[in-house]
Amino acid sequence: QLPEADVVITNPTHYAVAIKYDAEKYDAPYVIAKGEDYLAQRIKDVAKENDIE
Repeated sequence: QLPEADVVITNPTHYAVAIKYDAEKYDAPYVIAKGEDYLAQRIKDVAKENDIE
């Protein structure tokens, strides 16, 4: 699901949260992935590969 994220929010090193928003289906954005340390880095890497900012 991560490549479908609209945005990935991170702190400089330890945390990452991927968020998706579909106004037609949901009233609010929702988290599709979150992680710390190694997983946060993987989320950032996948986001970069998929041009997610």
